[in-house]
Amino acid sequence: MSQGSRSHLVFVVAILSVVTSFLFVLPRLVARIAILRSPAWDDFFIVLAWVLAFGLSFSICFATYHGLGSRDADISPELHESLARSQYAFTVLYNPTLMAVKSSILSFYISLSKTTPRVFRQVTIATLIVVNVGGFILTVLNIVQCRPLHFVLEYPLQPTKCADILRLYFSAAPFNIITDLAIFSLPIPILTGLRLPRRQKIILVGVFGLGVFVIIVDIFRIACLQQAVQGTVSWHQSIQNGAVSSSTPYVNFAWYSSLSFMWSAIEVNVGIICACIPTLKPLISHLSPQLLLGKADLTEKTSISTQLPSSGRAHLEDMTTDFITTPDIANAPRDLRAASITDATNSKNDIVFGFINLETPQSLLDLSNLKSVLTLIPVTLLSIVLGTAYGLLYTLNCHFLQQVELSVARIQVLHSSYYWGYLIGPLTFSPIILKKGGFKASFISGLFIYTCGILTFWPCAVLASFPAFIVSNFIVGLGMATIEIALNPFVTLCGPAKYAEIRLNITRGFEAVGRAIPPIFSHRLLSQQMTHNPLVPAQWAYLGIALLCCLSVLGVYYSSLPTATDEDLHNSALRLPFDSTERIRSVRVTYITLAVGVVSLVCFVGGQESVTLMTFRYPPPPHSATPITRNISRGCFAAGRFLAAFLFLVIKPRKVLLFYLVGCIVTAALAMNLIGQSGQTIIVLQFLFQSAVQPTAIAICLRGLGSYTKTGSAFLTAATAGGGIFPVIMDAIVVKRDLYAWCVMVAAFSLAFIFPTYLNIVPAAKRQVDPQVASIHHFRPENICILAAHQAISGLFLFNIKRNIQISVISALLLTHNQARNPAHPYLLSSNYFTPRASSQATLITLAVAPKCANDLTGAISNK
Repeated sequence: MSQGSRSHLVFVVAILSVVTSFLFVLPRLVARIAILRSPAWDDFFIVLAWVLAFGLSFSICFATYHGLGSRDADISPELHESLARSQYAFTVLYNPTLMAVKSSILSFYISLSKTTPRVFRQVTIATLIVVNVGGFILTVLNIVQCRPLHFVLEYPLQPTKCADILRLYFSAAPFNIITDLAIFSLPIPILTGLRLPRRQKIILVGVFGLGVFVIIVDIFRIACLQQAVQGTVSWHQSIQNGAVSSSTPYVNFAWYSSLSFMWSAIEVNVGIICACIPTLKPLISHLSPQLLLGKADLTEKTSISTQLPSSGRAHLEDMTTDFITTPDIANAPRDLRAASITDATNSKNDIVFGFINLETPQSLLDLSNLKSVLTLIPVTLLSIVLGTAYGLLYTLNCHFLQQVELSVARIQVLHSSYYWGYLIGPLTFSPIILKKGGFKASFISGLFIYTCGILTFWPCAVLASFPAFIVSNFIVGLGMATIEIALNPFVTLCGPAKYAEIRLNITRGFEAVGRAIPPIFSHRLLSQQMTHNPLVPAQWAYLGIALLCCLSVLGVYYSSLPTATDEDLHNSALRLPFDSTERIRSVRVTYITLAVGVVSLVCFVGGQESVTLMTFRYPPPPHSATPITRNISRGCFAAGRFLAAFLFLVIKPRKVLLFYLVGCIVTAALAMNLIGQSGQTIIVLQFLFQSAVQPTAIAICLRGLGSYTKTGSAFLTAATAGGGIFPVIMDAIVVKRDLYAWCVMVAAFSLAFIFPTYLNIVPAAKRQVDPQVASIHHFRPENICILAAHQAISGLFLFNIKRNIQISVISALLLTHNQARNPAHPYLLSSNYFTPRASSQATLITLAVAPKCANDLTGAISNK
């Protein structure tokens, strides 16, 4: 063995890992077959996994004997064929072994899903399908890695005949991480929701949480794969420089790949160990019960057992065969066990977080200003995380695309693919998740999709695959759209309606802050490191973003976020201080506002993204922004939203929106002719005026939609897809006419200007978007007196008490509605809404309580 060889290390670790996993598989089989006498599918899969792991470890050991871990100069030619055979056996066995391990764990979850929420079983089955389908595809790719197939028996592999196996492994790493995270996360919400003593819950969560070690091992394996890939970078550079032929074999492949092979063996065997530990409870209980139960619990359990008749003890023993890892629940009667889990996970009275019971949050629509601020804290933190992740992701992609030197047309296609996700998601599955699962389900689903998209960037960066980049951009867009479709209405509805624009601009302002931070700090670091190797910083940054999003999923899940049903939204629209059913030519004004707002946002976002591409991505002067200008522009973009939130306290939102859009149009028109320092200043002002337009328009459009609020949010989110349309037009002009391309932005903002114009001209739209004015009149003392007297006297009529209550509520709404429409008759009641008896009741009440208004009311009814 030559000096510096890794063969001995790889051999010892492979042997130790497979032997250790066997020491856990054997007790599992004893517990299931000898004690419980009820082997299941998960036992079959774990045995299959260990047999495959043994073959995988044996192939590694055999390969070390024939040169794995040594450099090519130290491997004799007669060992090449044996080394190639063993390496090929390893590559074929790796993915099936992982499939068997994960199938065993998921099958075990399914066996526990009889008393858990149905969604847990459905998600587990879906994960099982994804694991096996993805693993099968990867296995086939490894089998046919060479064409013709007989080239797999050669060492080193011929690059013109065989795929780069190291890069193929590296490309599959995101799939393994995603499935590992899913398997690790699935049981945690169920386990933390069980009502168990602290000691037992800690043991239970700790046992199921062992899967995190598999993720850690996988990260170490990825680090070794990265080193191996870096070892082949010089070979690829030599081909590009013409120093060697493209048919030249890889150099020192056995040495570079040895550590990745070793960590692969550790990964599969650690997975087997983690899959076996939760099933060892019957054996541990049989040999040493005090390890699972304290002395007090053990004494109590023994006393209960002695008091039970023989049939009862036999029943409890039978319950143990239906194995579950929770000690007390496993030995409880079946109906009590189901009730315990159901109460812990589906209770409407409380939410269990760890070991603490939290009260169920009240309705989203009934929060005061103080409670709405406290409720918005976790959502605002989520916005900051998303903004930071997007800012870092945007910076990484820009630097990497500069390294691979894609054409402007391809960059434009990649940019548009992100907005395709905004079009597809809100018009297909995203609103279904929001309506069926609520805001929390949408946040979690969007974060999961977003994480998958980020991890997909990893193999894209390794393979430099343009189609793969398109797919990853599309997935990231799907995730962001799924989050935004829930975030916008949540923030808008969380608190008094008249402050909706303020809340949304502040929340999205913090998101803009998150987007502005990463480019400032990462620009210089990435510029230096990517010059030497563009893969290293990008890949680990992608992984960091993905893990940050996973932590956000857990944070969102355990946050006490209130919800709002369609019925609640419908009732809240009726309580607004304007008539949400008011129509313009038989069409509700709220629907017209939504339609005009969607069209306006399509144009505005298109112009906004055109400005971004014009100033941030096109390198030639004079129209590109300098690095300092870019950082200032990002800061002004965030500051503009906070400024708008302050202006809403003294100026109507529709007027502020008008002012901001006028600023966008003027600055875009000036940018067509200004260069140098003046042009840089115009770019900063352009981003300042852009900042508050989109959140303000969304908040205005959502007001008064009632039960259609979530559908309206879907259309407003889909309007963001305009960011993939107008930049294509701008791209065609900028090549020929340079600064004249700003005319596209002027046209886009001018088309978007129709929305504030509509809001400031149409009277019905003014009444919809200015609710704070009507609310002042709504709570005048006279109105309150009339409403109270109406409700009191209506209770004296015994003909139909329920209808009298309804009439009381309708009367209050009509008072507000007619007062807003006709100031000359502030207490005018429309008899069209009442029966003759109800109208006479209202007349008597008004005459008795408000003589001041008797003449107006009597005259109005007589005119009707």
